[in-house]
Amino acid sequence: GLDDIGLTLRQESEVTAFEAKRPSYMPTTIDA
Repeated sequence: GLDDIGLTLRQESEVTAFEAKRPSYMPTTIDA
């Protein structure tokens, strides 16, 4: 089965869209 990371990566485009809408003063993550 998929772990939490695997489940998240299935929705990577949605995550990217969400992060693009976040205010810039909020913490961000950096691609590994």
